[in-house]
Amino acid sequence: MNKSKTIGFWSGIIILLVLIVIPTPQGMKPDALRALGCLIDKGNIEPMYKKGEKIASVRNAFGEVIKDYFSPEDGIVIGKSSNPSNMSGGRIIHLGILK
Repeated sequence: MNKSKTIGFWSGIIILLVLIVIPTPQGMKPDALRALGCLIDKGNIEPMYKKGEKIASVRNAFGEVIKDYFSPEDGIVIGKSSNPSNMSGGRIIHLGILK
């Protein structure tokens, strides 16, 4: 591992540990703070969605939109399906709700 990767790795670990140890801000669930630490550690902050913003579309074989799906709340994406097809009732994204 080169020097910059080593520094980045240990910086990420330190940030994650700090976020685990510090008190959770009022109104934020402890799990949400830990998830934020994992996202920062990963170095890949996912997009934020506003309530009512389109997050996905279902299309038929001809590319025509059958149905659009919208964010139910304001939140940050903490996980998403990487499969282009999804079963009925399956999750598209895991949305960390912002309060």
